[in-house]
Amino acid sequence: MNDHSPDPGQSPGTPSEQRPDPPRTPVRNSSSRALILGAVHSGGMAELTRILLHARGGDQAAADTTIGELVRALPDTGWLAAYDLLHYADVPEGTRVGDLTPMQRGALSNALSRRDGLRTAGRTAD
Repeated sequence: MNDHSPDPGQSPGTPSEQRPDPPRTPVRNSSSRALILGAVHSGGMAELTRILLHARGGDQAAADTTIGELVRALPDTGWLAAYDLLHYADVPEGTRVGDLTPMQRGALSNALSRRDGLRTAGRTAD
């Protein structure tokens, strides 16, 4: 018998001390959240809408993302603009997308469309 036989999940020739720890769930969720936020930053309102739909459809990474993170990820939306928009919609910024009520989703939709109207009006006034 060989005392150096591999454990059942270990590849032959790799001592157990050198095996990396298996990835933890928060790391995967963090990378998924980063991908979601990056997609919203590059895709704008269309991508934000897609993420909201995916969250309602059962995408756990999308559902676990906070609405504040998503709104701040929109192009040309700073912290203060995101705060004002969420305040107008009466949605706390720490609310997870999966926890939004139908009333909050409607208010958020209204606030986001108002944001676009205000930005358009501001551009024509210059």
